[in-house]
Amino acid sequence: MKAYQILPRILRLSLCVMVCIFIVASLSGEARARTAAHVLVLHSYHYGYTWTDSLTEGIYSTFADKAPLDNIVVEYMNTKRHPTELIFPHLRVLYADIYRNTHFDLIITTDDNALEFILRYRDELFPKTPVVFCGINNLDNARLRKSKNITGVAEKIEIESTLNLIKQLQPDVTTVAVIAGMSESGRINLKLFREAIQHVDELSALDLSELPVDEIQAQLNKLDSTSVVLNLGLSRSTDGHIFTVDQGINLITQATNRPIYTAWDFAMKPGVVGGNLVSGKHQGAAAANLAIMILNGESADHIPFQESPNANIFDYIELQRYNIPLNRLPSSYILLNAPTPFFTIDRSTGIILIIVSLCIIAVSLLLHYNIKTRRIAAQAMSSTEERFKQLADAAWEAIIIQDEGIIHQVNNQFYPMFGYSLAESKKIDSVEMLIAPESRREFRRHLREDDTTPFDVLAMRKEGSTFPVEMRIKQMDFHGIKAGVLVVRDITERKLIEVKLAEINKTLENLVFERTKTLDQKASELEIANRKLLELDELKSSFMSTVSHDIRTPLTSIIGFTKLISKEFKSSFVGLVEEDSRLAKKRDRIITNLAIIEEEGERLKRLINDFLDLTRIESGSAEWHDQKIDIARLIQQATAVVSGLMPKGAAARIHMEIHEDLPVLHADPDRIMQVLTNLLGNAAKFTPPDKSIIIDVSTHNNAVEIRVTDEGPGIPAKDLVNIFDKFYQVGRGETTPETPKGTGLGLAICKQIIEHYKGHIHAESVLGKGSTFTFSLPV
Repeated sequence: MKAYQILPRILRLSLCVMVCIFIVASLSGEARARTAAHVLVLHSYHYGYTWTDSLTEGIYSTFADKAPLDNIVVEYMNTKRHPTELIFPHLRVLYADIYRNTHFDLIITTDDNALEFILRYRDELFPKTPVVFCGINNLDNARLRKSKNITGVAEKIEIESTLNLIKQLQPDVTTVAVIAGMSESGRINLKLFREAIQHVDELSALDLSELPVDEIQAQLNKLDSTSVVLNLGLSRSTDGHIFTVDQGINLITQATNRPIYTAWDFAMKPGVVGGNLVSGKHQGAAAANLAIMILNGESADHIPFQESPNANIFDYIELQRYNIPLNRLPSSYILLNAPTPFFTIDRSTGIILIIVSLCIIAVSLLLHYNIKTRRIAAQAMSSTEERFKQLADAAWEAIIIQDEGIIHQVNNQFYPMFGYSLAESKKIDSVEMLIAPESRREFRRHLREDDTTPFDVLAMRKEGSTFPVEMRIKQMDFHGIKAGVLVVRDITERKLIEVKLAEINKTLENLVFERTKTLDQKASELEIANRKLLELDELKSSFMSTVSHDIRTPLTSIIGFTKLISKEFKSSFVGLVEEDSRLAKKRDRIITNLAIIEEEGERLKRLINDFLDLTRIESGSAEWHDQKIDIARLIQQATAVVSGLMPKGAAARIHMEIHEDLPVLHADPDRIMQVLTNLLGNAAKFTPPDKSIIIDVSTHNNAVEIRVTDEGPGIPAKDLVNIFDKFYQVGRGETTPETPKGTGLGLAICKQIIEHYKGHIHAESVLGKGSTFTFSLPV
């Protein structure tokens, strides 16, 4: 866009801004028009109380700016000095007498006690009068909405925001010393602080609230450079002494040289840095704005309750004192005691100056560019055609300008592409001479439709040979004539590449077809092989099950006869060879060998039983006797069983941590007992005599979770991956001392049982520290 085209828009924008200013001024005049309203301001506290005075300032300043009222009545209930249960009945009688013949258009209440008074007695004293409240600490929405024709502003201290500001302004701070008075509101504020600091990282609390005043000052005097103070209102000491706001702040500032933050603007005294503060003035202003809406006809029931209008307020002097740079302040803030600029103007004057300056600049630009544009335009017109030809000649494509078939102009790329010389091109009767006969119908259609979409046709050279081209047609004004611009690109190479690509694609399709055919054959072979493997696996399982059953009978006989022989040998022959050392050695060897046969027989029996259990579970033939089970009681039974198998005194090493209110599980108690005794037995085998075993039971994600932790040598990481596989046992080494041998099927059976109940089981271990086996069962 030319500069001389921008200028009128700037002038129009300036005019719009001036009109908007006039409209806003008119609306402000309408807002000020209502001056006859009769308003009662009912304060909970007394005149001279800093908070109440700041509320009054906000109410009066807002009415003065937007809707000045001549008839505002202010009442102070003085409940800061007198209990409400004592003073409310007297005020009720007093207000009934003095306002018997007075009608108020609206009532503004400040703080909780005034609102409570109005909620109790409004229907009696000021029936149907709309109410706007502010300064309410504990906003009970449900109760207030039951009272019709009422709205207002809540008061809520933003302690978490102030704590975040402390970290933003002073990143090195780690400790916040908090002080709150021993009044009811002080205890509430202290509770809010304790909840808020939990959400702020890297800050810890030092609570001084419940200390005597002299001890508070002593602790404040000890604070180091990583500490700040948060004053939540030292209004009452532990011995019941009441302090004013100034007295409470003075006690703190005299005792420490560390930065002090607060939660209310009335506590912004010398020595206080600031914070995200509840502002009495902002509260009063917000309430006055709601009052103006209601006085102008809005229903109070249609106005939602407003959130606390807090503000980030800081003392410039204190920021400088503690070397806190202003660039750390939040995006919006109020700065007290800031140095006054040398030159200031009010906002309205500034807007007017900006508008006037824009107008002057706009006029100057208009004059400057008007003169310059006229001078340049004359030069540009003479060189336009030459520059256009230069640009056209620099293009890669051939460019033809034609009208109704007559060629007016071509660029340099045209001649080598079509084989014409400059003189010969001027003798071309029609542009269709450049198009092969079989493509002329397609060319005419695009020429008629004025379609700029590229299309492919066959072009024809001077000697009659044809070649493929991509062509685009654009209609344009050429020296007052509506001409067609033809942009022609030779695509011979592209067409050759497309043919090559088609051949490659065909070859690839053939390869894919052959490979797919081969893969289908391989897949069919694999399917047949898989069926054979499944049949072999079933045959193996059946064979192993039969063999296991057949082995158990002779094995039981072997174990039984071994025990019988050992018993008979010890009772009948041991005493006969005491005097013959050679026979005594043979006696001892026979006893040892019989013990080995018995031990290995029992181990083989356990292996067969475990293998049969696992085979039945995997094949789906296992029987499950599910019932409601008390998991805590079952764990105690499993602990007793494992303790009986451990050396004397080892039972004391098993510690149970069972959480209360565990849900009842629905499962086979024998199967769960099998899992528990297996895990506890493994832990007992690998835990040294001086170490402990811990069983922890809890609920997590709608499941009961049992953790068995030992302090044994641990399991190497390479073994953890396969620990639940059949017949897998951790290799022994320096970290895994010699322990009783197992079958290598116990953990595999545990996994099958837990997964049968849709649960999960896994192991964790650290070498040299122990292992933890965890399984969970859904409720």
